[in-house]
Amino acid sequence: MTTEAVKTTDQGQTPKYAWVILFAVFFASFVVPVNFFKVPVIFPVFMEEFGFSPDNIGWMMSMFTFISIVLAFPAAGLARKFGYRKVAVVGIGACIAGGLIGVFAPNAGVLLAGRFLEGLAQGFFGVIAPAMLVPWFSRRHFGLAVGIWGIWMPAGGALMQNLTPWLYNTTGTWQSIYWFAIIFSAIILVVFLLLYREAPAGAQVVDEDADAPRQKTNWGKVFSLSLIMAGVMFTIFNLAGNGTINTFLPTFLQMDKGLDNQTSGFVNSVFTIIAILGNAAAGFISDRLGTRKWLIVAGLIGMMIGEWLMFDFISTATMWTGVVITGVFQAFASTCTSASIPEIITDKKNVGWGMAMLGFA
Repeated sequence: MTTEAVKTTDQGQTPKYAWVILFAVFFASFVVPVNFFKVPVIFPVFMEEFGFSPDNIGWMMSMFTFISIVLAFPAAGLARKFGYRKVAVVGIGACIAGGLIGVFAPNAGVLLAGRFLEGLAQGFFGVIAPAMLVPWFSRRHFGLAVGIWGIWMPAGGALMQNLTPWLYNTTGTWQSIYWFAIIFSAIILVVFLLLYREAPAGAQVVDEDADAPRQKTNWGKVFSLSLIMAGVMFTIFNLAGNGTINTFLPTFLQMDKGLDNQTSGFVNSVFTIIAILGNAAAGFISDRLGTRKWLIVAGLIGMMIGEWLMFDFISTATMWTGVVITGVFQAFASTCTSASIPEIITDKKNVGWGMAMLGFA
């Protein structure tokens, strides 16, 4: 990609290779949910084999995300210093290494250590992936690009919530699920290395003179009130989404409602499949309406209603109504938040710090 090609992104044109970059970034990011969602549907299995209780089994997910909090802001700095490509490769490699540790884990402590290492990928991709798209896409197409990329988490969830119980019921071992994730991650690493191209140095700043002295970052402009509020909102969104639904809904349906692991995984996957369609729609609609803010507000209100129905249902119809409503509106909240960061931070070289705020959230 030439500097001229990069400049076209601010002039309403998107280079053709941008869509290949989107493909590469999407599947590199997809490694994260494949590894993240390989365990919650079979929580009872890990509880029995490793001695977890209902009070501490959540660490199987929390350990994965804890490192994301720690790495959020360092990830942005590492990407600026070493480049997105190298940071992404380390993230995927961490999933492979963490998975191998988990396969041979003799106890719960080692198993959690592997989850911690896998979490490096989420800490990296949650921050760098949208920033990797910024120099390639014009504002006219950026919302759609982020919407398509935003499918990574729900699509991975939908895949693993159906595949995990099938693999376990077929093989009788949870290790088969880990091996699938390891092999998948290795294949995607090769694909990413073949397809991804790093944008030239300085490409993110269209009018920047490469020979001019670098100006100090104005942190007051970067971490504006708008960005801070987006971070607060995204924290609440993730408590309601990843922290509640993606982590505990399958176990809730099994232990409280009597569903088996295959059925509970299917229910959760339907929720994520709806979110997949909603992400692309949210990006397209927000591009056309020219607003992210009010679609985020609508998304949060819809999630509140949907989750109330989902967890307090008295009939199957009520539960499915909550699943549909939550899936649709969660997509609008997440996609529009990510797409809003380059608009809140107008200096493109600092967009990574904005994504770090969302990664921390």
